[in-house]
Amino acid sequence: MEATLEGPRVKKHRVENARVILGIPSEVVLPDLNAALCHLSTERVVRVPERICRAIGLPRGGGAVFLQRDDAVELMSDKSFADRADPMGEEGESNERP
Repeated sequence: MEATLEGPRVKKHRVENARVILGIPSEVVLPDLNAALCHLSTERVVRVPERICRAIGLPRGGGAVFLQRDDAVELMSDKSFADRADPMGEEGESNERP
C-alpha cells in the first residue's frame, strides 16, 4: 500500500512474495504458515486475518479503529466505535446490541 494524493493505493501480490513485500527479513523464522498474514510492516500496514475481520463485522474490509489500552490494543469497526461513543444515536434510540 502506498499513499497518494487521492488516498491509499493498494496492490495485490502473490502470497509467495509476502516476506519481501511486508519487509520481513529473510533471517526471521516465521512461527507458522499464516504468520505473514499477521505481520506489521515497516510502513505500519497490518494485514488482519479473515477470522478477525469477520469478528469485528468487516468481512470485506472497511473503516477500523485501534484503541490503546493499558497493556493491549483493541480493534473494532468504525460503526462499533461510533455506537460506543454515542450509544443513544442521533435519534435518541439506543444503538447497543443485545
